[in-house]
Amino acid sequence: MPPRGVELNTALVEAPVLQQVARFVGTQDEPVQHITIDGFRISHTASTFLEKYEIPSLSDWAIHRGGSVLLEGARNCTVKNCWFDAVGGNGVFMSDYNRGNVVSGCKFTETGDSAICFVGSLESTNGTQRDFPYECQATNNLIHDCGVFGKQIAGVYISRAKRITVSHNLIYNMPRAGICIGDGTWGGHIIEFNHLHDTVRETGDHGPFNAWGRDKYWSLVQSHLPYTKHRSLEAGKVEVDAMEPVTMRNNFFEEKPESIQGIHGPVFGIDLDDGASNYEIYNNITKGVSLKLREGAKRTIYNNIWVDSVVAPCFHVGNEYNHDRYFHNITVMSRDDVYSIIAPPTRGPWLEDVDYNCFFSRSGKFTARVEELRGEEGPDRTVQRYGLEEWRQLGFDLHSVFADPLFVDPAQNDFRVQPDSPARKLGFKNFEMGRWGLTKDFPEIWRE
Repeated sequence: MPPRGVELNTALVEAPVLQQVARFVGTQDEPVQHITIDGFRISHTASTFLEKYEIPSLSDWAIHRGGSVLLEGARNCTVKNCWFDAVGGNGVFMSDYNRGNVVSGCKFTETGDSAICFVGSLESTNGTQRDFPYECQATNNLIHDCGVFGKQIAGVYISRAKRITVSHNLIYNMPRAGICIGDGTWGGHIIEFNHLHDTVRETGDHGPFNAWGRDKYWSLVQSHLPYTKHRSLEAGKVEVDAMEPVTMRNNFFEEKPESIQGIHGPVFGIDLDDGASNYEIYNNITKGVSLKLREGAKRTIYNNIWVDSVVAPCFHVGNEYNHDRYFHNITVMSRDDVYSIIAPPTRGPWLEDVDYNCFFSRSGKFTARVEELRGEEGPDRTVQRYGLEEWRQLGFDLHSVFADPLFVDPAQNDFRVQPDSPARKLGFKNFEMGRWGLTKDFPEIWRE
C-alpha cells in the first residue's frame, strides 16, 4: 500500500527482478579466490520466500539456499563495508565448500530472511569430502529488523559448518534468534563480544543465542516422550559430531522484562536446546534472561553473570552422566527461584559439578525448583522447592553463597564486582565491560 500523499498516477514504481546480485561459484578443486566486495549498497532483490526451502540438519529450521550475495566453492573472499537494504531473502549465504571467507563492517536491515548464513549439506558432508564452510567469519556487523517474510531466521545462522567466528556484531529487533547454531557438526565455533537485544519478538521458546544438537546420539524418546525412568538415557559419544568445543565468551545478551514471555513461553539468553553439546561458556552477561541446558553433555559454564532474569537458569531433561560443570557464576534473580530443574536423569548426578556460585534475589530467598521427577509409569508432577541447605544435602553448591554480589554500577551495565564482593572470594574474576558490539572502525556511514 502506498504511503499517505503518494499519487500512484505519477509515482515511480520499481519492481525487483533479480534474487541475487552477485554469485561467486567455484568448486573444491578449482575455487573462486581472493575477491572482495567493498562499499556497495545492495537493495531490493526479489523475495525468495516461495522458492524451495530445505532442512540442512535435524533442528527446527528450514532455509532457502541462496542470498543476495552467494558464495560456493570460494576461498579467502571478503564482503565488507556494504549495506544490505531490504533484500528479499538472505543477505550473504555461504553454501557448502567455503574457506577463510569474511563478512565484516556490513549493515543488514529488513532482509526477507536471515542476514548471514554458513550452511553445508548433509549429503556431501558425510564422509571425507569436507564440503562445508570452514574457518569463516562474521565480524563487526550491524544487523537489525530482519525477517520481513521468514520468521524462523537469525542474524547469523550456522549449520553443518566448522570453526566459524562470530564476533563484535550488534544484532537487535529480530523475530527469532540473533545467533543460531543448527546442529553439533562439527563445532569449533567462537562466539565472542556480540551485543544482542530485543530478539524473539514474533516467536517463542527461544533466545537471542540458540543452538540445537540433534545429532547421532540425541534421543527423541528421552526428549519428547513421557519422562519415565527407562527413558532416562546417557548422552552417548557426543564428540562424534561435536568434535571441537564451541567457545562463547564476552557476549552481552539483554531482553526487556516485558518482552521475554514470547508467544509460547519465556526466552533464554543462552539457549542450548535438544542436546547441544561440547560448549565452553564464560565471561558472558545476560540481562533479563539467563541460561538453559536441555539434554546434551560436556558443557562447562563458569564466570558468567545472569542478572534480573525472571526465568532461572534451567537444566531440563538431563542426560545421565552428562559431565556438565557449572561454577563461579553470579545469579541475581527478580524472582525466588535461582535454579529450574525439569526431568533430571535418574542415574548419576544431575550435573557433574555445581559449586562456588553466588546467588541473590530480590525476595531474599534461595530456591531451587525441581519438577517432573521420573517414575516407573510417568513423571511426578508435583513441584519441589529446596532451600540452600536442603539443596546442599543433594550434593550441590556446597561452597556457594547467597549474598549481594556488589556490582560496581549495574545501572550503567558495569557488572564488575567490588573488591569485597563475596563472589570474588569464591573464585569469580572480573572481566572487561563494554567491549561487546561494534568496534570503532565500523563504517560511520552505516551507523545510523
